[in-house]
Amino acid sequence: MSARCALAATLALAALVAAAPVAARPSLDDASDVEGFVTGFLEAELRERHVPGAVFVLVRGDRVVLARGFGLANVAAQTPVDPKRTAFRVASVSKLFTATAVMQLVEEGRLGLDDDVNAHLRSVRVPEAFGEPVRVRHLLTHTAGLDDRFVGMAALTDEPPEALAAHLARRLPARVFPPGRAISYSNYGIALLGVLVEDVGGKPFEVTVDERILRPLGMPRSSFRPDAALRADLATGYARRGTDLRPLPWDSVLIGPAGGLVATGADMARFVRANLRGGAVDGARVLRPETLAEMHRTQFRHDPELPGVGLAFHEREHGPHRALEHAGDWGGFASLLQLVPESDFGFFLSYNVDDPGLRERFATAFLTRYLSVERPPLPEPAAGAQERARAVAGWYRWNRTTRADLTKVFAPPVHVVATGGGEVRIGSPGSPFDPLALREVAPDRYAASGGDEAAVFRTDETGRELFLSAFGLPLACEGLAWWQTPIALIGGAALFLAMLLSALF
Repeated sequence: MSARCALAATLALAALVAAAPVAARPSLDDASDVEGFVTGFLEAELRERHVPGAVFVLVRGDRVVLARGFGLANVAAQTPVDPKRTAFRVASVSKLFTATAVMQLVEEGRLGLDDDVNAHLRSVRVPEAFGEPVRVRHLLTHTAGLDDRFVGMAALTDEPPEALAAHLARRLPARVFPPGRAISYSNYGIALLGVLVEDVGGKPFEVTVDERILRPLGMPRSSFRPDAALRADLATGYARRGTDLRPLPWDSVLIGPAGGLVATGADMARFVRANLRGGAVDGARVLRPETLAEMHRTQFRHDPELPGVGLAFHEREHGPHRALEHAGDWGGFASLLQLVPESDFGFFLSYNVDDPGLRERFATAFLTRYLSVERPPLPEPAAGAQERARAVAGWYRWNRTTRADLTKVFAPPVHVVATGGGEVRIGSPGSPFDPLALREVAPDRYAASGGDEAAVFRTDETGRELFLSAFGLPLACEGLAWWQTPIALIGGAALFLAMLLSALF
């Protein structure tokens, strides 16, 4: 072929390539694409993972793009999920409403974010410790340094639960580390904010939220104290073991501000709209834009390069995109509310089964599809990476644990394994999430290849610490001494049992 012919052929090919249609990236503005993706994903999840039902609502700007129910609210009665009628227990997503009630008082000048909570509490006192008071901001960011409790938060009864202040007066956990040092997720810390709302506002927490948040936003099918009519439309929560589903009974949440809200998907869409529209829906305002912006602003991070928390909101970084969210799990329900303010959308998702891994799979798939992220390859580990990985390997425990009763022996440990080439695997026995595979990107800093998870290790005179960003949560772990590891504890228990049997026989 002559040079002239070759040039002509090249130009013709270039023209064909230029004229060929380029596949458009899926857009949230394409309602049919969104509905097709969400429907396909959730129907497959329900079918393949034996999930009874789910509700999903998506808000774009001030418009509800999609509101759908999937599967069954009650398997025995074959009741379908209806986004307008079926209520779900949103669990810890309730904390966002509690924080909103607190910020209304801040906005009115009746509270200050840096006030000592004891200056406003009348019915409960926070013990003095560490030479520093617990402040309102500490409770809103889970940095108050409170111990935790995992039993005694609910009662299997239809009777009105014990008064919130009375319960907290008996059950408030001890302070175990200085405030402002680290995030340690605290149900009781948020419940204490509920008492603060009562003591400052002069009304029961549930009444305050109903009058000042739910009614103004037009959420009539939502309540922290659901009546018989709303309870009748409550989805049944299920425990799933393999393919078997076991219905779970109703229980009364004794720390309601931390997890007691019951709501429909349609109502939750209005709360999402309020958060995207500066605190107002259809002319009804619950917060000023600057107050809401303060809630959404980063308030605390374990490390400058890790996501942190706003006021009650958790941060998730998906490449360059910043999402704000809160998840919740309670008695057969798993929920997630997520906002991406920069892209002007948010969604609420809830399942009536006890599997928090479901919402994480959906969030990852949804953000991957609709937010463009170019992920450069991770840098090759620097010299000495394998030695550093071995140095941080070992057993850790979540700093959110209980230290006051025997349930501490059941706290799941965290295992860090050096897998070679400057990589580590981080997992927790019994966790619903898969172990994380991370590679060193700088000394003692690790990131996932193709994912958003990241970890930072620190070692000082106080011991080893692991700060982790995963599953939409900022997490902190403490290194365990050799005698605290599961192997040592199991070995000690076996030795004790052997000595006991020897003595008996």
